[in-house]
Amino acid sequence: MVSTAFSRLIVVPGGAWISGAKTGVRLAVDEGILPAYLRDQYEKHATIASVCTGTFLLAAAGLLDGIPATTHHLAMDDLKAAGIEAVPSRVVDAGRVLTSGGIASGLDLSLWILERTFGKDPSDHVAEILEYDRRGGVLQAASPKG
Repeated sequence: MVSTAFSRLIVVPGGAWISGAKTGVRLAVDEGILPAYLRDQYEKHATIASVCTGTFLLAAAGLLDGIPATTHHLAMDDLKAAGIEAVPSRVVDAGRVLTSGGIASGLDLSLWILERTFGKDPSDHVAEILEYDRRGGVLQAASPKG
């Protein structure tokens, strides 16, 4: 089944969260510009996906309220401390909000987006071209957002 759920897709990278320094994602969260932009785009019906600690930008935007999410395994406690239902999964699909674990999970996210949009065969074909056979499971939220 082909989905049109991704008419507009924004992918948010992570970076520098785990170090604790006020750089990268932490700085962007503190500045508030990117979270506000992501919230605005979500309200305009964009699908928002994050890789690694980019999840914290989605959290700051309020996009993870009431839905499960994942991030880099070393930042899971921070996600729980933020009041988010943190799940140890490579990809979490909650409808118009998708999150993935560490940077390598970005491949799983990409292949899941292909599968959700175009079907399993095209996604499997791309995985074969990439020689990627580690595809992890996808947790689909029981109550998708949006």
